[in-house]
Amino acid sequence: MNKQETPFRSWVMRTFSERLMTELALLLIPATILPLLFPFSRVSLVIFDVINILIVVIFALEYFLKLIVSKPRWKYAIEPWHILDLLIVLLAALDFLPILPVKGWRASPLLRLLRLLRVFALTGRIVKRVSPADVVDGAPRPAGSGMRFDISSETGVRKDALLETAKEAHDSPGATWIDIRGISDADMEGLSSLMAIPVHILESKLAQDNFPGLDDFPGYSIIALWDSKFEECSDSAAVPIITNSPIIAVFTGTDIVSLSKGDSPFKDSPLQAGHELPRELFSIRILYSLLKRKMGDYKEIFSRLERTVAALEDSSSDHKPPKFLDTVFHLKKIIQKQGYNTAHLVRLFDGLLKDSNVLRGASEESRASFIALRSEAKALDDLCLTIRDNADSLIELQLNKVSFDINRVMKILAVITCLAVVPTIIGGLLGQNLKDQPYNITIHEIFFFVISLMLIGLYIFYRKGWLK
Repeated sequence: MNKQETPFRSWVMRTFSERLMTELALLLIPATILPLLFPFSRVSLVIFDVINILIVVIFALEYFLKLIVSKPRWKYAIEPWHILDLLIVLLAALDFLPILPVKGWRASPLLRLLRLLRVFALTGRIVKRVSPADVVDGAPRPAGSGMRFDISSETGVRKDALLETAKEAHDSPGATWIDIRGISDADMEGLSSLMAIPVHILESKLAQDNFPGLDDFPGYSIIALWDSKFEECSDSAAVPIITNSPIIAVFTGTDIVSLSKGDSPFKDSPLQAGHELPRELFSIRILYSLLKRKMGDYKEIFSRLERTVAALEDSSSDHKPPKFLDTVFHLKKIIQKQGYNTAHLVRLFDGLLKDSNVLRGASEESRASFIALRSEAKALDDLCLTIRDNADSLIELQLNKVSFDINRVMKILAVITCLAVVPTIIGGLLGQNLKDQPYNITIHEIFFFVISLMLIGLYIFYRKGWLK
């Protein structure tokens, strides 16, 4: 993220996107010019005015909010296209704020002229919006400017190196580790030439639909991993939010290159874990360090998921979060996705330890360390299955509870129905009243028999347990 980037600035840029403003500008042109060319009813003119006001208000908010978040502001204000934005807002203000005391202002030729000027300004704005230049803070941003290189070797670390320096380090005979972060699609050609790897392979490995895996190619090997992290959220959130970004590690002889589109998970040098293999090659120590770091991230994720499921299990029936089933289903989906990653991670270690070129020539001590990592990955995979089973048990328990509650309600309805049968039958036999009836019975006796029969029915249902 740029040092000047703030949550408010990100929200402004995301809300008032180029696409949204282009679409609003296209909508505003007919809403402005059609009332000047064709006669409309008063209701239609009001609708056109409302559309104009709403869109112009959005234009004004976009201009002033982006002016506030821009650094420096004066550079944003003097940029020609932003001057055009301000002109559109001012012309609209003259249109909708009739400050001139002229009779018939709303239909005056001056108003028509201002509206036509606004149409021309909107046309220019659309040209600006669809132009390919990426303008931020008034200055074009060159493609690939976000890519950064950190170069590590036995002698030390060089932070934020240049592409040329990375090429020299990669071509040098010494063993190096190049950590590349902030990669964009425009950088693929340069990375392809740096590592002599086809572009389509790099693009496929950095795609979002990959799983952890190992691929051996002539002259190099590629390990694909996920950089899984928790997003910052409130402690009261029922389900943790986990982001997954692809990262790959490329081995070319004694060198290792790690690539990620976002911030690198290895910005802080992970060489400390590699000290466990003091007599091993530099690239193998780096690989062990990278995998050790990611295993720690996966452990943290599953520990958090396990605590979340346990908290849902411990919650009483009276204090379950709203939409409990939706919450558990969402949590199960997250667990299942992380389970896919751990299962593929186990296969990755199997490939490394069996016939991969990466560990060829490694000592038995080093292979034992990688076997230990493989055991940790297998334990995480088993833990994921346990957590998923617990989530399934929560869903099954809640469904059974709902089914039990429905059965209880149905029992109560059955009791009410059976009790209502008694007065219904007696009332049907005796009619509406007792006058001129051949039966020698009074209303008090009828009430007594009805209530007695209903109480007997209640006692029977009570003994059967339907009222508990």
